Amino acid sequence: MHKYEDIFPDVPFEWPTFLNTRPSESNPLDSLIWVIPVKYDSTVSYYAGTKFGPKAIVDASAELEDFDIELQKDPSMVGISTLPYLEPDVSSPLGMIEIVKLVVNKTLTYGKIPFLIGGEHTLSIGSITAAASHFDDISVLYLDAHGDLRAKYLGAEYCHATVARRLLENVNIVHVGSRSVSQSEVDFIANTDQDKLSYFPAPPDGNYTIEQINDICSKLSGNVYISLDLDVLDPSVMPAVGTPEPGGLSWDGVNLILSKVSETSNIRGVDIVEFAPELGPKYAAFTAAKLVYRIMGFCG
Repeated sequence: MHKYEDIFPDVPFEWPTFLNTRPSESNPLDSLIWVIPVKYDSTVSYYAGTKFGPKAIVDASAELEDFDIELQKDPSMVGISTLPYLEPDVSSPLGMIEIVKLVVNKTLTYGKIPFLIGGEHTLSIGSITAAASHFDDISVLYLDAHGDLRAKYLGAEYCHATVARRLLENVNIVHVGSRSVSQSEVDFIANTDQDKLSYFPAPPDGNYTIEQINDICSKLSGNVYISLDLDVLDPSVMPAVGTPEPGGLSWDGVNLILSKVSETSNIRGVDIVEFAPELGPKYAAFTAAKLVYRIMGFCG
């Protein structure tokens, strides 16, 4: 099959990219980070709209300063390439999971760090499954306002409410920031080996103590995958999510956790999911893009 570049060698094809870097000016093989935008939200149960999240985050990133004043460096210097948007498979969640798994597996094969931008949290199953096939000791830092630990939800085994439960079939999870769980999830947490599932509910003031953060880090392995549902943040910080929960983590609280994790583990993959731009003010997209870029800074 010919590529467009083969058929039209003199025509520059472009698509929206993180930081608005022209694809023709960004060689993926010279970039450490590959951004994978996925417009998918087929299993959401409250407010839909996360399929619009990737474009909103990528568009907002064009307004970011390359230099991060808090990190005192330019994270983009490691190289950031943005893949074209993945075509969503709405026929079944498993179909979309397999597509993501294929793309992330290829990304890791090239020695790159995948940054999946969703889209709903179900996408993480494909990305993390791929990462687990490359790193035997990988564990997952799972930041989410909800447990996502149901065996099934509305009869479905693969949906946004069962993501963490499915992941536990292959990897260990350190679950951070939760403040909404069902009785069945409470029972499951109590009866699950803490080496398999370490559970840190959201603190009352939105900020874990340094002792708690050190404990979180100690539960993670040397290689870590970060799965971040933006509803882990308090709605006052991030209102544009499908299932907001009061009592969430602060901006500084999330950043401190991520910073400490980057000091103790190797970040091998990241996903940022559940951003629904139409459910909040326009500035929320900039907040999401800023967080994505900050995590990139922790990787380089």
